[in-house]
Amino acid sequence: MDPYLCGTVRTHSSNAPIGDSAPTTSCYTTGHPSRTGYVSTYPEHDGDNDIYPTDPARAFQPLMTVLEAGQIVHNKAAGLVFTCEFPHATPADCAAHSYKRSRYDWIAPQMVHNDLDVVIGGGVSILTAEQEAYLKSNGYNVYRNDLGGMRADTNQQMWALFGDREMDYDVDRNPDEQPDLEEMTRKAIEKLSQNPNGFFLMVEGSKVDWAAHANDPVGMTTDFLAFDRACGAAFEFARQNGETAVVIVPDHGNSGISLGAARCGGYDRLTKDQLFGQFSQFKLTAQGFAQKVNSSPLSEVQNIFREYAGMELTDEELQALYNCKDYVNSPIPEDERSGEGVEASLCRGILI
Repeated sequence: MDPYLCGTVRTHSSNAPIGDSAPTTSCYTTGHPSRTGYVSTYPEHDGDNDIYPTDPARAFQPLMTVLEAGQIVHNKAAGLVFTCEFPHATPADCAAHSYKRSRYDWIAPQMVHNDLDVVIGGGVSILTAEQEAYLKSNGYNVYRNDLGGMRADTNQQMWALFGDREMDYDVDRNPDEQPDLEEMTRKAIEKLSQNPNGFFLMVEGSKVDWAAHANDPVGMTTDFLAFDRACGAAFEFARQNGETAVVIVPDHGNSGISLGAARCGGYDRLTKDQLFGQFSQFKLTAQGFAQKVNSSPLSEVQNIFREYAGMELTDEELQALYNCKDYVNSPIPEDERSGEGVEASLCRGILI
């Protein structure tokens, strides 16, 4: 996407300068800011705290989204691609309405009944048997953890879900079980572009944000690169089609990676290998490492770090691992451990 970066965007809540994912994606899909936790729903009036004037009489009314407008007014096809679970804030903002983003039991049925042509992402355990039956009775093919089925599908209407809730980070992903974001994007475009009236497709690299929350630079970088490849698929179609707009935006800013810091003197003279050499050897996120070490015997810990990180743990770092409260193979009794969880310790740099 580098050649196309051309500006900045600003999103916020209706009554607060910093918004979470729900009201900030609402800014894009509905053209109106809303409150923390609100999914494409008009906010309550909050007096002088409101950044722009709000109408108290409209509080809690659903706000039409660009996806819904495309369907209703122009008979366009509509699709969602993401790596979180399907009722999560960003995909929900396109095709549902709620004043509580956490109420998946409210949001999921709306998305199922909103005539979305293509949905590919996470959330196998959230789609109920009743909802699946509804989709199938209306001409949809539905796949649960069925990569081969998704790849072979030729129907214009399809739901394909992977993972009980969210999908795996791209670098942790088993390519025989879960598709990457680029493949998901290409599959969605292939289907949606058959509509002669055009289509609206939202593609989210969902877990870049999650890795940022977790302070996991490996997850942030590798999932962002996966998103960049998905952008490439979109650009490829747009160039061939000639009538497609591609808009790339974050719903909101969430931390980032800083390579130079005052405590790291001389960083401006370090080579690319010195800056990125060790980092580039990591083949798992912190979450992936936690799963790997907890599913392997204690004797394999150093081999795991050699293979997936190109390094060994020091004696001090091994002791930090043994003290992790959720390390199942620790030789230290659980009630005597003083550390956090394995994933949290990796993200905070306690282990490495």
